[in-house]
Amino acid sequence: MTFRVTATILMLLVLSLCSFAESGTSLGMAGAYTALARGVDAIYWNPANLGLKDGSRSGSMMLLNASAGLGNNSINQAMYNEFFTNENKVLSTEDVDRLLASIPDDKGLELETLTDISLFSFAFGNFGFGFSTSSYSQSYLPKQVLEIPLRGISPQTYLFQPGATAEALGKVHVAFGKSLIRYQTLYVFNRPVLDIDDIAIGARVSYLFGLGSFRTEQAFVQTLIDDQGVSARGSYYGVGSISENGSIPGSGLGLDVGLSVTTPAQYTFSIVVRNLYQQVTWRENTRAYSGELDTGAPRFIFGDDGITYLDEEEIFTDSEIGLKEYVTSSPRDVRLGLGRSGRFGMYALELGSRYQRFLAAAGGGVSWAMFHLFGGIRYCGDPYYHGGLGLGGEAFMLDVGIASRGGVTQNASKGVVLAGSLRVGW
Repeated sequence: MTFRVTATILMLLVLSLCSFAESGTSLGMAGAYTALARGVDAIYWNPANLGLKDGSRSGSMMLLNASAGLGNNSINQAMYNEFFTNENKVLSTEDVDRLLASIPDDKGLELETLTDISLFSFAFGNFGFGFSTSSYSQSYLPKQVLEIPLRGISPQTYLFQPGATAEALGKVHVAFGKSLIRYQTLYVFNRPVLDIDDIAIGARVSYLFGLGSFRTEQAFVQTLIDDQGVSARGSYYGVGSISENGSIPGSGLGLDVGLSVTTPAQYTFSIVVRNLYQQVTWRENTRAYSGELDTGAPRFIFGDDGITYLDEEEIFTDSEIGLKEYVTSSPRDVRLGLGRSGRFGMYALELGSRYQRFLAAAGGGVSWAMFHLFGGIRYCGDPYYHGGLGLGGEAFMLDVGIASRGGVTQNASKGVVLAGSLRVGW
């Protein structure tokens, strides 16, 4: 398998997983939903909520929960239209400076995708069961890769270190929540400070089916530009596993745990540790990909000895070997949520991490009869602006949500996420 084929497979995997795992309600509330999730939603957001008295005596079912989106960390829609859609556009010095200024020096141009789509789930009493698909991917393009063609080359040495990770999983979840204390008062120095309705703990155990995986273990390209010309050398090494003929190349286990406290004033405080343990061992169709680049002596870009005349086989070699197995794990995240729900609406705050990035979110919703309106803002690397609509109630809920990365207007957006779900309860 050549490097170009490997890269193509990786990009197809990344682009096919450009979803964001939330229902219309939770997405509309900016993901500030760890404290408020009840019933079937609690399976995915906080299993401890299955043990709370305000949500454990009813049943609910998620018939569908799907979301999709794509974004980046640098270029918004307006910049894309200005710089890349006009074939006759000639970039000025100011245009180049503005374009490159939007790309972080440390990470470069980043494409990130997440998904966690529930296909069928139900909760009854303290128990929950669900099946979902999930994925996580990141890819990085160093800023200098874009800087050279935009600003031109100058005598110096460049070091590029691109990277990419992608993983797709199927999951079978079993969740349980248990109430520990009910109707107690918290005392400090013999003085009552807080009335507690309920304290519950919960856990979700997941059996993981590995559907596809690829990750770059090492990659670098060093380019030297001087008066004698241009020379480059580099190497890459990566591992991957892809399903063939319907096979399941990997398997593993996952564990999430949570704690929730409710008060008579209908406040809920929650702590969730996601991916306390999550590990997948890839044993089938596992391969290691490696390659080396070496242009040899310095070459001039233009002219009879130009680099464009080099044979690919002359400067690049690659290899592919089978692996017995390799292991992947997901980063551990912690979320703290505080929320309140009432007859006419709900609101919540949330702090923590998402794939080891700091996250802060605030969201709320108002209700009138069977109509619900949601909104919120979230920060996770970039600001995200959220909104959503719902129709129904506890017995039936159809909701949709939308989030825009980087800005509220279409031109300011660096990506859009859409979500929708259908739930029934009894």
